[in-house]
Amino acid sequence: MSTAPTTAMQTAIDPAKGPVVFIANTVESFCDFVGRATDRQQRQQLLDQMATLGDRGLISLVDAKGQALPHLSIVSRPVQHGAYLAEFCGYSGGHDCSPEQPSDRLSWDILQQPSLLAEIRAYSQDGQIQLVPHATTAAFYQLAIALQQRGLTVHLPESPAPEALWLRDYIDSKAGFRALAGQWLAQADRLLLAGMVSQTPAQAAAAVTWFHQRQQTAVVKADKGNDGLGQLIFGPGAGSTAAIDAAIQQNPFLGQDLLVVEQFVATGQSGDRTSPSVELFVPPLGQPVRVTHVCNQLFLKEGSFSGALISRELATAPWYDALVKSGLTLGQRLQAWGYVGHFDLDAIADETGQLYLLEINARRTG
Repeated sequence: MSTAPTTAMQTAIDPAKGPVVFIANTVESFCDFVGRATDRQQRQQLLDQMATLGDRGLISLVDAKGQALPHLSIVSRPVQHGAYLAEFCGYSGGHDCSPEQPSDRLSWDILQQPSLLAEIRAYSQDGQIQLVPHATTAAFYQLAIALQQRGLTVHLPESPAPEALWLRDYIDSKAGFRALAGQWLAQADRLLLAGMVSQTPAQAAAAVTWFHQRQQTAVVKADKGNDGLGQLIFGPGAGSTAAIDAAIQQNPFLGQDLLVVEQFVATGQSGDRTSPSVELFVPPLGQPVRVTHVCNQLFLKEGSFSGALISRELATAPWYDALVKSGLTLGQRLQAWGYVGHFDLDAIADETGQLYLLEINARRTG
């Protein structure tokens, strides 16, 4: 059994460095990808759904004992029933505010609204604040720089240095994950699904046909995809390579960046999906990488993420040790490269309990 604990939220927040302002920019790192949707109504619905995830900003910051850390949470949309939510969950440390004219990039919205900038300044103490994002983005850095130019000392306890933002973006891609996991994990040949990174839809279609020739089902994914958007599954009877190529090109979420083609593996028993995930916090170099929680992810029938199940019983699952060990190994390697912040490692487990690692989400997660 692994000795890695399943604990409350871990963080590098230091109370001596000023009050905490949480930037619930849940849409910022995904809006460009979601913007590929050709149906305007679908696109807006997806963005609105992501924006409402800012609600979690009220209860995101707790210490290792599960006690709420006081913080100001800036969200894209006003939190409905926020006071009741905080009371129900037992957290009373956070309060929220939001921009009058929200867009897809909350960090920019804050910069364009003087009252929000004034709210942050009023919340600071001795000219200091700690700025914590849902996801570290280029827009978030612009906000931090602008606040510093306005006379505040801004600490970023959960973000890498700006010059390491490329690393966050790289490991957040499916191709980047496959490359680094393939190098860093001792059992990568067993833990990673058979797969290829394709530069064009035609190349991806040929890779799908390669799986079909082996009587295997294949899944095509966008390199920078989110929440299963645009994924296509092709069984051995899906048709010719040309037909598969056409189906990929017709999908608005595919074809604009690299494509990853992987073997499709059925999960769970009796149709239940087993999708374990481990989240970790990577502090600055010199401090240990820590597990925050292990969960089984829950999905709607159409494949959209709908929550997570956290239970002590997961620690006895046959995939648990391999998942936690892999997460810690990746976290330690990323820390050495300059990464700071949360990330999760998503996986699936087949009916025998065999673990297959899928991707990293380089941000706070569900």
